[in-house]
Amino acid sequence: TEPAAKAAKTLPAKPKAKAKARAQDEEPVAPVSDPPARPARPPPPTPATGGRDMKPDEAIKVLARLAPNFKKSWVQYCRMLRDTSDPSKLDTDFIQQFLDYVADLIEADLPSQDPPLYGAAKAQQVQVAIRRSLADKIAQLNKSGKLQNELRLEAVAKHLAKLEEERALQVLTLLEKHSKQVQDPNEFVRIQ
Repeated sequence: TEPAAKAAKTLPAKPKAKAKARAQDEEPVAPVSDPPARPARPPPPTPATGGRDMKPDEAIKVLARLAPNFKKSWVQYCRMLRDTSDPSKLDTDFIQQFLDYVADLIEADLPSQDPPLYGAAKAQQVQVAIRRSLADKIAQLNKSGKLQNELRLEAVAKHLAKLEEERALQVLTLLEKHSKQVQDPNEFVRIQ
C-alpha cells in the first residue's frame, strides 16, 4: 500500500479543492441577479446580409417567411399584375410600388395622430357622394355571388369618387371579370 500512498501524495489537487481554496482567499462577490425573463415570442431571425443594405427582393423573401399573410398578399398582388411572384425575377420599381402600396394601406388603417376631440368640437365623419350607377353595380356584384368577399361601399367610395364615372365602372367590370382570382375586392378597387 506504500506505493499507492506515494502516488496519492504526488497527484495534483482535485479541481474542487482548488476552487474552495481560491474562494476562501478572494473577497465575497455580490450575488448575480436572475437573467431577464424571455420574451413570449423569440425575435425573428436576422437575415445574413453581412452588414450591407438588404435588396428589395431579399426584403420581400424575409417578410414572406416571417408572415404568411404578407406572403399571401404578395402572391395575390403579383398574380394580378405579373406572371411571377418570385421577387428575384421582378424589377426593383415593381417591388417598391408594392411596398408603397402596403405602407399606404397601413397608414390609412391607423387611427389619426390628432388628439381626440370631445363635445361640440368632435370631428364629423366625411361623407362621399358617388354616382347611383356605381352603387347599383356594387350591389349587383355582391348579389351575384361571384365575389369571394363582400365589396363594401364605405371601403371603396372615396377611391371610386376620385375617378370619372366611366373609369370607375370599368374598374368594377374588371373586378367582376377577375373575381375568381381576387380574394379582397375592396383592395382590388383601391389599387386601380
